[in-house]
Amino acid sequence: MLNEIFSDNIISFLIHFVFNLISIILVAYFIYFKRHSRRDLLMAFTALNVGLFLVMTVMSTQQTAMGVGFGLFAILSIVRIRSEAFSNTELAYVFMVLVIALINAFNVSDQTPLLSELIFGILLNVIAVTLIYIIDHPRLMQTVGRKQITLDRIHPNDQSLRADLEQRLNVRVLDYAIDHVDYVREITVLNVRYADNPAN
Repeated sequence: MLNEIFSDNIISFLIHFVFNLISIILVAYFIYFKRHSRRDLLMAFTALNVGLFLVMTVMSTQQTAMGVGFGLFAILSIVRIRSEAFSNTELAYVFMVLVIALINAFNVSDQTPLLSELIFGILLNVIAVTLIYIIDHPRLMQTVGRKQITLDRIHPNDQSLRADLEQRLNVRVLDYAIDHVDYVREITVLNVRYADNPAN
């Protein structure tokens, strides 16, 4: 049974696996890692994408119900997202990594793909990669930075805290989210989004 599935699907599998591999390398390494330099998420994105692609390929060749596939998609998303506090940008990458795996795995069949199917598959991958390249391009977000800050004091109000942040960082604070307040050690841990001073 396994030999029949393998021989019937090998050409289609290899073609779509190459599509998937090229797309995830572009997204995870050449776009995300080159811009954000997080090796742990580079590995996570690649492993998540390839793992989901392989699982969905097996499910599609076994003619498993599509609802099961989307259920798996949801479970993987929840598990990965809950394992770490992601920024909105990283969440976008997680979602796109999963989407790329799905659009490639669902096209695997027991026949050699037609030229029109190959073009459509390439188009879907190009759209996904191009979208993530554009929306996370440094030129679109060049004046906005994000840092996690630990202050050695607790401020009584928003105005005092914002003024302290702007003085320490020498930037204009756009917003912040307090992550942790320790009244014993008198420290405040928070994530800050700020506008860099424009270079003249």
